[in-house]
Amino acid sequence: MIYVGVETTWGDEEPKFNEYRHPGRDDFWICENCQKKKPSRKYHDWFGSDDLDIQVYDYLEDKRDELGDPLSVMFSDYMACVVWDDSVIVFGYDGNEYCHSFGFELEAPKKGLLSSFNLNPPTLKVDVEKA
Repeated sequence: MIYVGVETTWGDEEPKFNEYRHPGRDDFWICENCQKKKPSRKYHDWFGSDDLDIQVYDYLEDKRDELGDPLSVMFSDYMACVVWDDSVIVFGYDGNEYCHSFGFELEAPKKGLLSSFNLNPPTLKVDVEKA
């Protein structure tokens, strides 16, 4: 993969690519073999920098032995949502100096009136015996 940073310059001005460059939404990765492009999820601000793609890869590798593969991984700009059988984890950079991480776990099945509401997504599994 080759990282392509996109910079707009005026006149004969040269682009400034250095360690302080803020990656932009137009930056992308391109595969040397197949020429497919994918958006870059690198970010940089006053407090540091990182790459959401690498963070997701590291997270999945760390959880693989314990949880296997997730049902789904979704991205929205610099935020990722990882859906497991019984939980959802959301983490990333909000684009305004802050990184966030939080999770949701399935609740025990409700009894009475609340049982008529589908409170858990149908793709997730809940172990009724443990709940």
